[in-house]
Amino acid sequence: MKTSTGEDHGADERVIVLLQQRRDAASIPRVLGEVGVQALLCATPEEVCAEVAKGVGALIIGDDLISSSSLACLRDTLAHQPSWSELPIMVLLRNGPGSSRVQNTLLLPGDVTLIERPVRVNTLVAHVQAALRGRRRQYQVRDQMLELERSERRYRTLFSSIDEAFCIVQMIFDENGKALDYRFLETNPAFDKHTGLSKAQGKTMRQLAPEHEEFWFEAYGAVARTGDPVRFHNQARELGRWFDVYAFRYGEPQECQVAILFTDITERREAEEALRRSEKKFATIFHSAPALVAITTLKEGRIVDINDTALGFLGYRREEVIGRTTHQIGLWESAQDRERMIQAIEELGRIHDLEVSFGGTTGESYTGLFSGEFIEIDQDRYLLCMVKDITERKRSELEIERLNADLAAQVAELKDANLELEAFNRMVSHDLRQPLNTMGLSIQAVEIMCGDRIDKECQRYIQSIFKKILEMNHLIDTLLRFSGSTRAELRRRPVDVSEMARGVAKEMRESGPEARPARFDIAEGLTANADKSLLRTVLQNLIGNAWKYTSMRDEAVIEVGATELEGGPAFYVRDNGKGFNMADAKEIFAPFKRLSGADGFKGFGVGLATVERIIRRHGGRVWAEAEPEKGATFYFTLPAQGRDEVPRAGEERKGLAES
Repeated sequence: MKTSTGEDHGADERVIVLLQQRRDAASIPRVLGEVGVQALLCATPEEVCAEVAKGVGALIIGDDLISSSSLACLRDTLAHQPSWSELPIMVLLRNGPGSSRVQNTLLLPGDVTLIERPVRVNTLVAHVQAALRGRRRQYQVRDQMLELERSERRYRTLFSSIDEAFCIVQMIFDENGKALDYRFLETNPAFDKHTGLSKAQGKTMRQLAPEHEEFWFEAYGAVARTGDPVRFHNQARELGRWFDVYAFRYGEPQECQVAILFTDITERREAEEALRRSEKKFATIFHSAPALVAITTLKEGRIVDINDTALGFLGYRREEVIGRTTHQIGLWESAQDRERMIQAIEELGRIHDLEVSFGGTTGESYTGLFSGEFIEIDQDRYLLCMVKDITERKRSELEIERLNADLAAQVAELKDANLELEAFNRMVSHDLRQPLNTMGLSIQAVEIMCGDRIDKECQRYIQSIFKKILEMNHLIDTLLRFSGSTRAELRRRPVDVSEMARGVAKEMRESGPEARPARFDIAEGLTANADKSLLRTVLQNLIGNAWKYTSMRDEAVIEVGATELEGGPAFYVRDNGKGFNMADAKEIFAPFKRLSGADGFKGFGVGLATVERIIRRHGGRVWAEAEPEKGATFYFTLPAQGRDEVPRAGEERKGLAES
């Protein structure tokens, strides 16, 4: 016969016969053969043991052949049977069931049945058939166990080799049926990789991740209670991962077990989120870009999407352009222009900032920088094009070109004027100064030659002429300095402004024939990054002005310092002199302009103009604040100076020492 597994167990259903009496030994195999049972007659106990080891259905043995040695051999063979096997043994009794041999037979590891002789044929056949039926059931158990082992091996192979994580958990409920936790009963090798957990088997989830979200316990608890499988993906925040999960009940409901097949999809979720953000960013950039942006089909140039900037610039509504071609709305001056553009992108891969002409609803032509490349949407190629309107810029460039041409002409004129100015300076320096020097030498010669013969009236005239010659020389020097203030090369370097101001103040004191009651308050630590020579000219003019316009005071007070104003740091020169009306302040720095009330003071109206030009060349500015008869303050800035070179905002740095 064949088993459920398809294996032939004919040999395993043989009945082994070991009898001493020849008549029984010959008749029993014949009787069993008549009912379809194969019987094998063995001569010795050792032969029986060998056949049993091969596999038999039952054993018939006479008690007259049972001895200690034969039982030992058989007992050892039967002791090594598989767990499913319990060999049926039928003992034919001659000496009665109470003999010692029979008692020894009962100790054999098998299903022992005692049959007293003489044995009726029907009784023997019934016993043998019953024994074989029992043996077949054992074979079925064996086959089931083998199939179970094979199934278990297949399961373990699958369990260990799948890339997905797999585990079996046992839910832990409270008395109200609420899922509190779950314990890991089994985990496959991929479990650790997907969860980041290790040695989870036998532990609960709360032990491994105390802050694990309630969602997971509720979801698996529902599967264990209802038996309904679930599929979902969700985030496990404490594990820092996203999972795609399929969970189903495992085993009997009362076991509260759930099998979970899941995959770590964190990278996929992050990629999807990155793609979503990218698409959102693209849409945001697309629709809010300041440039004109559109997506068109490759062949016809049919508009698929267009941004608000393009609609507003071209003067269309969205429904007027979607589905129409760029040629239909007049974007390109000709269809050939677009075809050439497509061909160029095919060859180069993309075009960037190519200057093109395009139109709108008004029919006016515009100039733009075209950039384009192919993009893929749902496996179809489209043209993404962007145009930056540079119409105004082109107009500005043309205007700049015109202005540059005008400027070049003015520069040429200025160059000619500078050449004329240099010629004038040479003339002033030589042609005007030479006659003055000659006149001065002549007057000195007259004084020396005539001596006492010159009367007082003539002497007065001579002194007046000599004085005017000196004034003319001084005027020439002033004009040359004024001219040089705009032409001299600017060489910035650190300058000690306090020390320079003290030097100029000393010059003022020593310039007059008599000492004047004056006090100079010069702040300490004033520094600047400026042209030293030109900055000295500035201080000479400003301090000189203060010295000049305080000459009528009982005590002149002249301050040099720095302060932080709203517009930034500034140096100042302040005096308590004559002052002036602020209504006249706009002309105070104009060359050769003298304010009303200045007639009683010497000057040519060039000093402050020189100051203004020097400060302007440094990138700064100069201004004045004054009140008639209450003095004046002149401020100037030098942008290159450091913020640490002046006092804090709202403070003034005043001198503690007089010079």
